[in-house]
Amino acid sequence: MENIDTYLYLTNLKFRKMMSFKTELIIQIIGMILNNLAFFSIWYLLLLRFGSINGYKLEDFLLLEGSLATVYAIYFLLFGGVTKLYQFLNQDSFLDMQLYPASPLAVTLTKSGASSQFGDLIQGVLFLGYYGFLYTDKIGMMIIGLILILVGFFGIMLFVNSFAFFYPGLSLVFEDIFNNVYISASMYPSDNYKGVLRNILFILLVIPVICFPIEVVRGLYGPEALLISLFCVIGINILGYLLWHAGIRKAESGSSRSMIV
Repeated sequence: MENIDTYLYLTNLKFRKMMSFKTELIIQIIGMILNNLAFFSIWYLLLLRFGSINGYKLEDFLLLEGSLATVYAIYFLLFGGVTKLYQFLNQDSFLDMQLYPASPLAVTLTKSGASSQFGDLIQGVLFLGYYGFLYTDKIGMMIIGLILILVGFFGIMLFVNSFAFFYPGLSLVFEDIFNNVYISASMYPSDNYKGVLRNILFILLVIPVICFPIEVVRGLYGPEALLISLFCVIGINILGYLLWHAGIRKAESGSSRSMIV
């Protein structure tokens, strides 16, 4: 219970701080929405010209972009602090988090969030809302898909960033791949991953965690594909928690600083 209370308290403080700078908040939100609309405009013009791209029509793009924007925003607003683990360890600030009356993970999760991500959230909700308006019978499946993608993304980020406890260099490689490429890989896989790396990451992570939930909503796969996605999501979260707690034990032993240096 202390973990939940501490997490909610720190998250509330974070949001209150964001809301206190209203002008900056509005500018950041509008700027992100305009940036996303520029990207959407390119797709819209292409879809007007060709009708579909690799089988994706305009409503399919709204589903895909809306889902990813929503998940991305929620994750980094609520749980994204783990992506800064390497910085915390390098600056010895992670030790301070162990002084809170809660688990270090509950505290670490709150150390993320930017005003611009509200722009992603607004865009994502509007896109999904329009898609749900077009296909009311798919709303339930769409919500299940969003939950799977969000929980799966959480587990992946926890797993790859926990490597910072043991192999900081490898953690930075993973951070670059997943923070900047993972989401876009579902839309542009051929441009991001090459050879063996592309096949491993795409087959093990992108397909079951993102593609399956999206394609089930579209009707390309049956609901049974969500079971595969569920098993992958559970598996990556278990691995993430195991690696995190092993890293905590290493940090508490006093060896975390020596491995960073």
